[in-house]
Amino acid sequence: MTENESLLKNRTEHGPEQSQGAARPAWAITSLASVLIFTTVVDVLGNLLVIVSVLRNRKLRNAGKKLKRERERETETNRENAELIIHVSYPEK
Repeated sequence: MTENESLLKNRTEHGPEQSQGAARPAWAITSLASVLIFTTVVDVLGNLLVIVSVLRNRKLRNAGKKLKRERERETETNRENAELIIHVSYPEK
């Protein structure tokens, strides 16, 4: 065996015994997989319902614009409140 092969072999082996942790029982793997698959299916169906609702109802298409205006108003109000607190806390001399 050449020197390069022995270095490669030393890098890939971790010792005489490789512990891989405790194996899970088959029922646990099956139940976890079932929960994951069920959750994924429900999420996809829910998203499809939202897409269909937005496509069928025109009022839902403009909800983003309305929310944007409300956020801008809230941001302006928060900025004004912060300025008021600063002016009250640090009065000008």
